[in-house]
Amino acid sequence: PGPTPLLQNHVLMAFHPPVLYLGYVGFTVPFALAVASLATGRLGEGWLLEARRWTLVAWGCLTVGIFLGAWWSYEVLGWGGYWAWDPVENASFLPWLTGTAYLHSVMVQERQGMLRVWNLSLLCSTFALTILGTFITRSGVLESVHAFTESGIGPLLLGFFALVVATTVGLIAWRGDALRAPGSIESPVSRTGAFLANNLLFGAFAFVVLLGTVFPLLVEAARGDRIAVGNPYFERMTMPVGFALLFLMAVAPALPWGRGTTEVLSARLR
Repeated sequence: PGPTPLLQNHVLMAFHPPVLYLGYVGFTVPFALAVASLATGRLGEGWLLEARRWTLVAWGCLTVGIFLGAWWSYEVLGWGGYWAWDPVENASFLPWLTGTAYLHSVMVQERQGMLRVWNLSLLCSTFALTILGTFITRSGVLESVHAFTESGIGPLLLGFFALVVATTVGLIAWRGDALRAPGSIESPVSRTGAFLANNLLFGAFAFVVLLGTVFPLLVEAARGDRIAVGNPYFERMTMPVGFALLFLMAVAPALPWGRGTTEVLSARLR
């Protein structure tokens, strides 16, 4: 088994898969730190710095890997663009979205001790999505020019994905009382409120992409029909979220960390 022959004869074959793999594997370290924190009950902010460093390394590799893959697909396949919402492309994009959300929200926890459950959930979700992405790529269950031929490793990866999700949900629920934040968001018109809105948008973006990617599998499992979710769905659903994120990128730096008002924001944006 291996990738489609069309993809085997290009110089980026030597760079794109290894860099993307480093991004996937790199998220194992922050996931392990999060699980260790939950298992031992050491739920303070002491482990966050190390987790953020490793997340930045993994996120950086994943970003470069996605960029190289987009360049490669444009040159080899001639799609007329760098992105086609292919299932395997989406599989690498999903942990990038949740990893990006974590890198934003962890700053709130480091500064104010809030969003503990959310940040742990993001770290665990990011790792789980790398396993799901590996399943989509290696199992051959979805048709993709990037995917490997059908392999018997699929059920093992799917079982491991289910184990990761069940274990992390159980650990977070077990430590729920100890994870309660000491404070709360004082005002939605603040940088903390903007970070929360940013994370909700990234979460919505990831959900839309995940649903469109796995929906054909769900339909086939339920009814035996083979369907495909095309570009119109992804473009129609993600474009409003993308514009909202761009708006927050412009506004959030002008917001104060503490309680803010629309008057203060208006004055800073002038």
